[in-house]
Amino acid sequence: MPFDNNLTLINPVAMTTASDTPATTTTEDSTSKAKIVDLGASILSGSPEGTGVNGIACALICTVSATAGALVAYMQASDSSTFATGNITLGYWEDGSIAYTEAPFHFIIRVFTEMRYIRANLTVSGGTWTNIQVVVGTHPLERL
Repeated sequence: MPFDNNLTLINPVAMTTASDTPATTTTEDSTSKAKIVDLGASILSGSPEGTGVNGIACALICTVSATAGALVAYMQASDSSTFATGNITLGYWEDGSIAYTEAPFHFIIRVFTEMRYIRANLTVSGGTWTNIQVVVGTHPLERL
């Protein structure tokens, strides 16, 4: 299996403007279903290891049509386990904005970082986006 359940950033959730808060902990939030993934520390003085030179594939999946609006979706990295400081944007799915008419969909981007923590940041502008999910792994999906 190319994607590991431990590398799920957002479990399937109906996302609205009220529930699109990005994760701030490695424990899944009960409303947003989002969490941060700890990529681990290297054996050298506990320094961040990140994704390695091959990067990591990040899949944004929506299996049901959305009702309205747009979705801005991107990956972030940080050395802070709460994303309180030092956040960087690693990459956007579909150049940043996804119209509701594009759902259902699955988009994959590959990102690289030397930082320790990653999360997905999704912002909904109107409507309900049912069954949104974000997973990461070393290889992109060949079929969903």
